Amino acid sequence: MQVQGKYQSPYGLENHGIKNLHATYWNFPTALLYEEAVRRREGHLGHLGPLVVRTGSYTGRSPNDKYIVREASSQDKVNWGDVNKPMEAANFER
Repeated sequence: MQVQGKYQSPYGLENHGIKNLHATYWNFPTALLYEEAVRRREGHLGHLGPLVVRTGSYTGRSPNDKYIVREASSQDKVNWGDVNKPMEAANFER
């Protein structure tokens, strides 16, 4: 298997059940990520340089995975509920 980039994990991907890979890429700098995405036709460069990628039907994270820190200056401005779930500042700082 070809391994490129800076390898920082003491565990290989095989340790996570990912096997038979042709190549793995670890911690590429931004320029190399852009280059790989464009080369593979997974994205293109937009006006002024941002990488533009079409995600299809997978446009974001599940609302169940999102939290907002509850604090005095914005507490009354957030519509708290199933989507806007509170998190205490002490938990955010952990």
